[in-house]
Amino acid sequence: MLVLLNIIITFAVCYYKTQCNIKNYATMEQLIFNLFDAINREGIDNSTWGLCQDIADTQAYFGSKESFALQGQFVYVYVSPDSSMPFMDRTGIKPTYTLSFEDDNTTINIYQL
Repeated sequence: MLVLLNIIITFAVCYYKTQCNIKNYATMEQLIFNLFDAINREGIDNSTWGLCQDIADTQAYFGSKESFALQGQFVYVYVSPDSSMPFMDRTGIKPTYTLSFEDDNTTINIYQL
């Protein structure tokens, strides 16, 4: 899991460098690092969180009640009503969007990178 997270973080940094045309960008923003660190500390596996970019319709992509476009890069985390995520809560990072489903109380927290 840690290896997968390192690969994802490396990809995110490399992608960010190429999109922003920054030649000597050595570190990612602290907020993004804190978000990935909290996901790692929670022990969230890759069936519960992921990365996405430029989503045309959230309803079609996630199956949520809400339907709108997401432009940019995002991390999403599925949150069930009975889940406790103390490390995510301690970061103080608030989701950019929270999506819901018609059939249950699960939500998806979406964080813009």
